[in-house]
Amino acid sequence: MPQPEIICRPITASDEEQIVLARNKIFKKNDDLNFLRYFYSSSDKKSLNGLILTTKDNNFIGAMLFVSLKCFYFGQEMPLRIDCDEFIKPDFRKQGYGLFLIQETHNFFLKNGASFGVVSHKYIGPGRLFKVNTYFKKIGLSLKIFNYKKQKIFKNIKIERLFSFNNLTDNIFLKLKEPAASVRIIKDKNYLNWRYLNTPGNPYQAYLVVKNLEVIGYFILENKNKKAYIADLAYQNNNDLETMINIITSWCQKNAYKQVVFVLINELIEKKLMTLGYHLQITDQWIAWAMVINDSSRRSDRHIIYGDLL
Repeated sequence: MPQPEIICRPITASDEEQIVLARNKIFKKNDDLNFLRYFYSSSDKKSLNGLILTTKDNNFIGAMLFVSLKCFYFGQEMPLRIDCDEFIKPDFRKQGYGLFLIQETHNFFLKNGASFGVVSHKYIGPGRLFKVNTYFKKIGLSLKIFNYKKQKIFKNIKIERLFSFNNLTDNIFLKLKEPAASVRIIKDKNYLNWRYLNTPGNPYQAYLVVKNLEVIGYFILENKNKKAYIADLAYQNNNDLETMINIITSWCQKNAYKQVVFVLINELIEKKLMTLGYHLQITDQWIAWAMVINDSSRRSDRHIIYGDLL
């Protein structure tokens, strides 16, 4: 296990170059610092967030990179950090440094706010585990007999491509809520633009759902081999949930997607997906969640969706 002279501290500007070089070498990437600053920061994209593990004489061992956001916890606003990328340099592996870094990261987070990271059932570090479920519906095979325009669900409905959340007025935006949950990420226009519409490589597409000239919701998807992964969605009230899922499914079918996929923790949406013909896919995806306060919440209290998992 690591000796007492091992230091774990926040990343500084002088650490960034060696972190980028080590990460690219380990994961066979070619990402530059600006790319990493985008993903491992926050919506203001000012700096690289994370912790670095070094020896006492500043020999670099590994790092944990994370995103800094905010969340609601039963109406209380608190900082939230998402563990995104952890690595140990090859020369220091199988010596306990990885678990040591995870524990130190956990301790760092517990001093202020909440955190979570995506793990498998083999994870043995700190935090409470919550299962992330995947639901899918195959739609491509019925495309030939699908008549988009005649469906009653699309009466007076328009689907409009959204290139900036700034295009939504504050009044409209305040009406559009995430699916109800007591524990969830706080999302404003800056967050949504940063996370989905200003992303390097632009993998996401955002759409407004308009009924009788009134915006009733939006959805965001990522296209992966003609599978539409629903990264995010919002609507005016829970009565709109079934309508939104049906609209998303039918719109994806019209646009020749083979499947629609939801990856999430939200029992309200999960139950509705099952009633609308979606199937649960067996996966081994969990999040390890840690709170600064005594957390007695349940899985059913949480809303985490594909895009939140970064």
